[in-house]
Amino acid sequence: MSAVSETLVKAQPAPAPPPKPWTGTRITGTLLMLFWVAAAAGLVFYLYTAWDIDKVERYGPKFLSGLWTTLSLVGVSIALGAILSLPVALGRMSKNPLISRLAFAYVYIFRGTPLIAQLFLIYYGLGSFREQLEAVGLWVFFRDAWNCALFAFSLNTSAYQAEYFR
Repeated sequence: MSAVSETLVKAQPAPAPPPKPWTGTRITGTLLMLFWVAAAAGLVFYLYTAWDIDKVERYGPKFLSGLWTTLSLVGVSIALGAILSLPVALGRMSKNPLISRLAFAYVYIFRGTPLIAQLFLIYYGLGSFREQLEAVGLWVFFRDAWNCALFAFSLNTSAYQAEYFR
């Protein structure tokens, strides 16, 4: 063996990356980031100076009650939506054109309309059919706003989850 093949060259560190030029896009991005950091700092400063313990004691329990209502409504509607989405997803994958089109229409309608519109239609729209709902025994369910919201959220969630499952 020769002497050249027995000696190894020591590893060299990687060269430093070239400096990035200050393009217009980079300057704009940096300025926007500085704006949002300043806005967040201003918000924190405002909240610190506007802190009023009397308001927290007065309205804090109401906010916590609203938070609990929201979290329970979302949790239950996700669970009910998951249960309803399985047959809808199977319907979407069905070879039967009637079942497949019905499931597609369901998903299309509930994913294509705003959730707030669905909620208003269920709460206010079904309220106009009070006599008919009382006749079949469903008014007990639909007279409560929480139940109407649960119904609307579950139907909407099931349409989205059916597409995920499909």
